Amino acid sequence: MKKYIIAACMLLAVCAASATIHLPEILSDHMVLQQQTAVKLWGTAQAGNTIDVIASWGKQATTLVDEKGKWELTIETPAATYTPQSLTFIETPKKREYYAPDPVRLSDILIGEVWLGSGQSNMEMPLMGFWQCPIQNAQEVIATASEHKGHIRYCTIERRTSFKPVDEAYGQWKECDVFNAPFFGATAYFFAEMLERVLQVPVGIINCSWGGTRVEAWMPREILSTYKDLDISEEGIMSIETEWMRPLLMYNAMLYPIHNYTIKGFLWYQGCSSIDLGAEYAYRQAAMVSHWRELWGNNDLPFYFVEIAPFRHGDADATWAAVLREAQWATTNLIPHCAGVGTNDLVKSYEIDNVHPANKQDIGKRLAYLALNHDYHFTSIKSDAPQLSRYEIVGNEVRCWFTNAEDGFSRWAEVEGFEIIDEKGNAHKATIRPVKDEANAVAVYAEGVEHPQAARYCFRNFLLGNLANMRNIPIVPFRTDK
Repeated sequence: MKKYIIAACMLLAVCAASATIHLPEILSDHMVLQQQTAVKLWGTAQAGNTIDVIASWGKQATTLVDEKGKWELTIETPAATYTPQSLTFIETPKKREYYAPDPVRLSDILIGEVWLGSGQSNMEMPLMGFWQCPIQNAQEVIATASEHKGHIRYCTIERRTSFKPVDEAYGQWKECDVFNAPFFGATAYFFAEMLERVLQVPVGIINCSWGGTRVEAWMPREILSTYKDLDISEEGIMSIETEWMRPLLMYNAMLYPIHNYTIKGFLWYQGCSSIDLGAEYAYRQAAMVSHWRELWGNNDLPFYFVEIAPFRHGDADATWAAVLREAQWATTNLIPHCAGVGTNDLVKSYEIDNVHPANKQDIGKRLAYLALNHDYHFTSIKSDAPQLSRYEIVGNEVRCWFTNAEDGFSRWAEVEGFEIIDEKGNAHKATIRPVKDEANAVAVYAEGVEHPQAARYCFRNFLLGNLANMRNIPIVPFRTDK
């Protein structure tokens, strides 16, 4: 009997020693690794064993599995290449007398640029669109997607929730082809398309978003606990009937478990569900970004957001969504390496009740122009939106000066979106004219208003504008009467 017990123990020891490496789903075939840096790789294996990673580009790294069965290491990546690469993971048992487990091999890996997109439904919205909400030119984009096979890769993180941070999110890398592309989030896809065209390197997108989520869904407990308007106990969170409106849970189950994946920067499209926060939104968005950068271990990671688009929000003439947009742009003054893109010129009048406007191409392109200018040093590509810098009331006009408009503006006739506020606080549709010898200024006036108190531009829930600078970058909505 004793010899059978000894034999069984030896068998268990061999099985334990031969336990295979487990990699998180995001480390998969077809992935894109950030070029010319030390990228993180991680997983689980038998405690005490050694993990060796051998890269096809000639680099190697080694680490030990800790007592909890976890391991993590970094490996240097080369310059970007479209040539598929591979990684081989070898586990060596602590006790060498036992046979080694089979290696794990990842293939068809590209080296290029990796960006993370997050937020709510306008970031999640796939190329095939949502119900009753199409993507502009979707048919052609999907039909020709295979042109980008071997150039663009996409990883969509599955919707999951958790009250505590978890170790693994779910979502594997997909090649860009006519069959996979319909499920790719459109905004980030068009960003990748433009980035790849200009840089001529592979681009990988990780889409970690959930329609309808508030900004607090993507923040950790330690920050949320400082907000007096939130109850982040399990009972408090579950008392919010709508799942996607709950705080914390998406951060724990979707964002936190991918923070080891090395990226170039963040793309963010969220805010429609947070319009009740008003000016406070700027501080919460800034706190979220600061934490994300800390989580990724890089305080210089760029953060580029999309201005929430014009939408009725129950009352087209109200201003609560305009205040949220104002807060979005205020974030650029609170944290470094932060910029935004406008949307007020991309929405059609018939989309007043569509929170998912069809034109995602131009949004993706504008995000790409920000990255190309700020991060890849294409200074000839202009990217930053004109913003109000100062104003003066002169007679019956409000004269407004703007940044990023040194060469002037895109039009002077049939300009939409401007309003003048009179002495009684009433708004009047306004006209603009040039200011002599001031290329970056406009004079705003309205017939019959002799003593204007303020000027506004697209400062309503739904008010479309069409004024841009000479590179067709729309001016940021504003009010002078804060």
